[in-house]
Amino acid sequence: MASGTDAPMPVGLEASGRKLRVALTSVIAAVGLTATKGIVGWQTGSLGILSEAAHSGLDLVAALITFFAVRMADRPADQDHHYGHEKVENLSALVETALLLLTCLWIIYEALERLFWKHVEIEPSWIAFAVMIGSILADALAAILVAAIVLVVGGRLGKRAVDALLDRAPLDLMERLRAAVKSVPDIQGPVELRARRAGSRLFVDAAVSIGRGASFEGAHAVVDQVEERIRAVAPDASIVIHAEPWRTANESLGEAIRLIVSRHAAGAHDIFIHETGGRPGVDLHLEVPGDMTLAEAHALTEMIEADLRREIPGVGPVHIHVDPLRSPSEGSIRADGEAGSVAARLRRLALSIPGIHDCSHISVRQVGGRTWIACQCAMDGSLSVAEAHELGLELERQARRKIPGLDRVSVHAEPAQP
Repeated sequence: MASGTDAPMPVGLEASGRKLRVALTSVIAAVGLTATKGIVGWQTGSLGILSEAAHSGLDLVAALITFFAVRMADRPADQDHHYGHEKVENLSALVETALLLLTCLWIIYEALERLFWKHVEIEPSWIAFAVMIGSILADALAAILVAAIVLVVGGRLGKRAVDALLDRAPLDLMERLRAAVKSVPDIQGPVELRARRAGSRLFVDAAVSIGRGASFEGAHAVVDQVEERIRAVAPDASIVIHAEPWRTANESLGEAIRLIVSRHAAGAHDIFIHETGGRPGVDLHLEVPGDMTLAEAHALTEMIEADLRREIPGVGPVHIHVDPLRSPSEGSIRADGEAGSVAARLRRLALSIPGIHDCSHISVRQVGGRTWIACQCAMDGSLSVAEAHELGLELERQARRKIPGLDRVSVHAEPAQP
């Protein structure tokens, strides 16, 4: 396991450190220039040197403001500042502009006063000449060096600024982001990506396609995986991911029907798909609230059928039977003698069918005046699912014939214990 010191510094922290170092260097340089020019100007009384000292003092104040603004701008977003504190730098620039104007006004005032009202004796000295001549030479040499640096940095900054203004996304970054998103196994269809920079922040928007049969939790888990892969490429990115439902190639016709029905806040059971004239026909039972009117239920079936025909090309006849949906609390367990008699008769019927070894856990329930039975049947564990299902159907058929008033039988098959 790598130690914390070996981990690379995040891009945002590294950039912040560079900005702070540059700002601190500017403060130190401005202190030296301001002190030198201020002392000499005070001794000689030269307005020119005092103006230069004021200029350097302004640079010092601006450097201090920039230093503290950079520190504050790097604070993370909080409850009062949802988008962070980076605009403090804009505020500091406004303050520096105001200071520049005040300095200009002071210089103009001092010059007018000396021209018309105030007499100041200039005391020339070798120190004054040395400072000014040295400043001229130093300024020239520094200007050449700074100009070279500014040309290089300015060119890069200009290109970056133009790219940011035009929302141009770096091609290599987009390729790496797209490859990272497509590496998530459950991404089914096309991937749409957008990325742009705003200041030092990178914003990434992604639209991904997920199988429409996935649950809400499953889709959320896929989105989490996509975010992790994007963050591995761009650690400091602000990410927004939109999930689109996608019909997968292995989606069955039955799954498609259930999804279409659930889209209308309804349920379906007993879905039967059959061939009619070379086309798939569909019969299903639609579950709707019992207090829904017939007209409303008919309109719902029309919408579901229209969706089926639009999304499943070539579908044949569609027959929808409407059932009232009962709440889970509706119905009661019968505990009278008749319930015991019904359970005993069902058990005898089950044991009379070859292949069923036992019938237990029999419950008899009254639902809306009808009798529902649920039971557990032990069968040979080597039977196939189709064979076990057929035995359950045989028990259901015999029970309907020989137990009056029986509406539904639910048979749960289990392997018989040796």
